[in-house]
Amino acid sequence: MARVLPTAVSALLLLSLFHGPSRAEQLGVAFVEAPELSYGVCFAAGPEKGFACARKKCITNGGETESCQAVKWCHPAGWSVDLFVQHAEGLHWHEYLCGWPSKADAVAAAGLRCTGSGRGKLLQCEVVGVWTPDGTHQKMPDGS
Repeated sequence: MARVLPTAVSALLLLSLFHGPSRAEQLGVAFVEAPELSYGVCFAAGPEKGFACARKKCITNGGETESCQAVKWCHPAGWSVDLFVQHAEGLHWHEYLCGWPSKADAVAAAGLRCTGSGRGKLLQCEVVGVWTPDGTHQKMPDGS
């Protein structure tokens, strides 16, 4: 019995090393938007800090305090994507996908979101931002 306990503890420690941070320890992502003006994206441990940070970025990027509104919170953030979507009638907006386990999954989900049924007639639907689970913005294929 004395031998089993250290072995079990060792196994649990090894499992925790390979499993990564718990869900509670992972960052979430906050998206804030001022339609037609600006946006902000921040990764944080909780929604209050995330939205406050994203709102500050939205204002810094040209949005007015009243127009920078919380759009989406996702926890854990996972791989996150910002889609620019424009309808054939000219209306345009952003959609945010988050919580994906890999970049490939996030980009595949974005592709499905752009081409899936019920989308209507879109002039444009493309990924304009990709972030890692720790909040690092990824370069787009066009270098932006």
